[in-house]
Amino acid sequence: MKLPFREKMVIALVLLLVVLAWTVDSALHPRIENSDLNNVAVMVTKDLHPALFPTDVTFAKQSFYQAYTPIYRALVGALWQWQGSFEGGLVWLVPVVLTVYLAGMFVLLYALTANQWVALGLTIVSAHYHDTMGAEVWGVGGSSQLMARAIFMAVVPYIALWFFLTIKQTSQGLETCEVSEKTLSPVKIALLGLFIGLAANLHPGSGMHLAVLLASTLIILYGFRRATLKIWLTLPLMVLTTFLGALPIVRAVTNGASQPSAPVPFAQFKQAVAERYALYFYPPKFEWSANLALTRPMLDGLVWFYLGLAIGGLCLYLWVCWRSPEPAKWWRWAWLGGGLITVGYAYLIALFDMGLLFGLVACYIIYRFWYANWQSLDGVMLAMAVLVILQSLVGYYLSCGIWETFELTRLTPLLIEQFRAARFIYLPIYVWAGLALNDFGFLILRHLKASFEIPAQSPVNPINPINPVNPVNPINPVNSVNPVNSVNPVTPINPVNPLILVILVIILFGPLAPLFAPISPIPTVNLLEPANRVPTPPWPASDTELYSWVRGHTAPDALFFWCDFGTATTLRFRREAQRGITHHWKDLGWATYQGTTLVPLLARYRKFEKACREVPTTLAVAKEAGANYILVPANKADALKAASCFANERYLVFGLGANACDQ
Repeated sequence: MKLPFREKMVIALVLLLVVLAWTVDSALHPRIENSDLNNVAVMVTKDLHPALFPTDVTFAKQSFYQAYTPIYRALVGALWQWQGSFEGGLVWLVPVVLTVYLAGMFVLLYALTANQWVALGLTIVSAHYHDTMGAEVWGVGGSSQLMARAIFMAVVPYIALWFFLTIKQTSQGLETCEVSEKTLSPVKIALLGLFIGLAANLHPGSGMHLAVLLASTLIILYGFRRATLKIWLTLPLMVLTTFLGALPIVRAVTNGASQPSAPVPFAQFKQAVAERYALYFYPPKFEWSANLALTRPMLDGLVWFYLGLAIGGLCLYLWVCWRSPEPAKWWRWAWLGGGLITVGYAYLIALFDMGLLFGLVACYIIYRFWYANWQSLDGVMLAMAVLVILQSLVGYYLSCGIWETFELTRLTPLLIEQFRAARFIYLPIYVWAGLALNDFGFLILRHLKASFEIPAQSPVNPINPINPVNPVNPINPVNSVNPVNSVNPVTPINPVNPLILVILVIILFGPLAPLFAPISPIPTVNLLEPANRVPTPPWPASDTELYSWVRGHTAPDALFFWCDFGTATTLRFRREAQRGITHHWKDLGWATYQGTTLVPLLARYRKFEKACREVPTTLAVAKEAGANYILVPANKADALKAASCFANERYLVFGLGANACDQ
């Protein structure tokens, strides 16, 4: 369904305002507190200036991190050089990445819901960062978390759209096993794999998760049906094209992989990995957030219950496909129970965020059970949600058990990455929410029309743009018209009004901004206030003073021992002062892939942290580590102030050696 030009312009302007709001927020608040992003800044610094950090514990050599998304590092480095600062470069990246994401997400949701206003609203809401299990995020948002995984998110809607175009006219979902004679196009499946592989060069972990999710969905939809068993011959082609597309990053990872020189007892390695990553299934007590604390037996029960539920649901599905031409009434109850439980688990791995969104989906499942028929797209979304939960929560649980039981040290990288697949739970959830809003909105308008004779618009069957067959009644698999969509179209309400844009501008950038800031998914700021137009500095003035002094008064190969600072502060010091440091918590993540490296580095880190408790021990351990200077908070080092080389209201630098302060 084509949109009128006026509506296209309004939608484009609204999305442009959203991009502008996030860009302005990033420009006004450029400070990066995310430790992963600060670590990337150190990598890019080393890429731009390979001679830096010759004595650093981690970044003395580029080989230690060379496998980490070379394309992303090159892009950030180019913007850094052009803009003059790491933070400034990220700000310029925001409008590009966000525009690509918003456009793709709108087209995807509009194609699946046939309602431009539902698609527009959900697109705007979906853009901000959504935290999920595994310290992962869905969305793009501003520069505060613009990692490689966020840039990958910009292309996810396009890959998902191609996936739905690939399966159009071939499936009627999971509510019936009757499918079209037309099988899936091998060319389209091959291209799907190629697109995923190319995107994996932006972030290989996300590419792997998306490839597994979409391939598994194809297997569920077509792998067990008589008319489409050839999918098993087509999937290897998808695997091959995915590999070919991802070949650049595969080669980088292969070349960057190092082999442990000596074995380390697995018990020590396991303890080190669990301490660094706080593995969810290793401790006897599981704490996910402030609102959730489960004992290990309770967690075991949750995982095994869902695994059993998924296996039982698959068996019922296979029985319906191969034995029963007409699903029985209990099949609808299985849909209801399985759908609601799945939404509950989805809410769990989303860390209980976006409660209204998940509640809307749950209400939609109940509504479809009582008042309407299941749609084809409902089955696809249920399959995808189940697979994400199996891939992240259940799969991660089983991988932990295999890893621990068989002492598979080399499985550790996959173990660390697997639970991050939870971010993709929002793909089926947002589509489901679009279908819900489409149906509920029409019901409201229909009742308003009946009560006040307001003309309402009958939406196109939500699946029509992708799958033009009518929804199938799960009880009677004869095509029947959805009662919700059986009303004759009447004159639609035209929501396009220039006044809407004016109001949106006032909310985002005018005097109403403070009122909407607590509830708006978009950053708002009153730019009429002069103070709000002044950007906050990327770091305090005391930090600038410290960096300037270090670069001007210490040797390029100077090594700093530090105490009692946060991860972002010390990573920023390493980057801006351009000097090596003796230890850092984030550096242990790179060593997780090697048992021989992680265990001694973690022991070294513990020793250095413990040494910071007393000044004499600090001095002794710093000298033992080969440090030239000690960096400590000014308010915690009174005993060192008299002999300090540099001091301001926040930092104190103490030199080790007779002439350390004279350089």
